[in-house]
Amino acid sequence: MNVLFEEDGAFRAGTILADNVSSLQVELPGGRRIKVKAANVLLRFAAPAPAELLARAETEAAGIEIDFLWEIAAEAEFGFEELAAEYHGGKPDPAQAASLLLRLHSAPIHFHRKGRGRFRRAPPEILQAALAGLAKKQQQAAAIEHMTQELLHGQLPEEFAPILPQLLYAPDRNRPETKALEAAVATCAQPGAWTPQKLGAGEAPSALPATPPASAAHLLLACGALPSVHDYHLGRFLYAHFRDGTDFPPFESPVLPPAGGEGGAGGLPLAEVRAFSID
Repeated sequence: MNVLFEEDGAFRAGTILADNVSSLQVELPGGRRIKVKAANVLLRFAAPAPAELLARAETEAAGIEIDFLWEIAAEAEFGFEELAAEYHGGKPDPAQAASLLLRLHSAPIHFHRKGRGRFRRAPPEILQAALAGLAKKQQQAAAIEHMTQELLHGQLPEEFAPILPQLLYAPDRNRPETKALEAAVATCAQPGAWTPQKLGAGEAPSALPATPPASAAHLLLACGALPSVHDYHLGRFLYAHFRDGTDFPPFESPVLPPAGGEGGAGGLPLAEVRAFSID
């Protein structure tokens, strides 16, 4: 007799050598023998062989449409063998049951795990929100990859322009632009990754360095984000001390009293003190 069981978040199969009710002595396909708690056993089967079961289950699981599986699943909590019987229209063989278990386990957005071998389908509103979040992450990942490739080709992504000072002097690592910049700098160290190109036909020959940039500042400088190293250091000083600009805010000039009245120049009153110098 063979068993399919879960160990450290992974599914394994082996042959029973000894059944001690609360635990089993199991031999894995590679010959290693381990002790398995009976509570971790998900399926007992006579055939096929353990290695063949896992191979068939992985192959068949890849062909199971998860949206269809969600549609036919009951709203209440269920075991994987119950859903396998519903999916296959009758009692499933061990490989069919195992394949459905693997498919359920690989789709945490559609099916929430409730115990070993037990699941519950996600409510429609939660599923839609999760799918929308997943789509947003995929779009962001694609945007990061696109910006990374632009940087590796010596081009400055247009998304960088509005936040260039922040990228240079106070990068927010949660922003996709920062992630793209860090990924490009890390990739530049790989042979052949830094491939600067001209931006378009008919342009002047590129002056981009052949040596891969070693830092974010070097990479942005190479991509034309800064005219020179001097501008980088000046920008750092201004960003630290004059983030709102170097111009004075609007103000009204002080108005002096009209001249010609009593007192000194400009009509100011005379002080009743004797002037002195500390020179």
